[in-house]
Amino acid sequence: MSREMTEEELNKVFIQVADAHIDLANKQLDGLDMHIVSSGLLYGASRFEAFTVASVAKNLQEYEASLEGAVEHYTELFRSMLQENLENYKSSFTQREAPRYEHLMKKQ
Repeated sequence: MSREMTEEELNKVFIQVADAHIDLANKQLDGLDMHIVSSGLLYGASRFEAFTVASVAKNLQEYEASLEGAVEHYTELFRSMLQENLENYKSSFTQREAPRYEHLMKKQ
């Protein structure tokens, strides 16, 4: 019998899952262009969300009825998360506007 997780436990697991995906993406940067890695990560996320939406639908009609709402929900969720992370990354720049994470970026 499992118990429900507290909000703090859920947040911890959420961050662990996100960090595992980021770790994989960082490893893929060795030998791949960051835009390919980024696009692959986004595509994988979209495929998993499509699976999630399909998994909760009882039939095709219910699935089709949920599509527009799902697209709106995940688009807004991504927008919110991206805006938050872009704001957080402001602190990664020095006075000279050079990224702190320069060692992870491929030279052009």
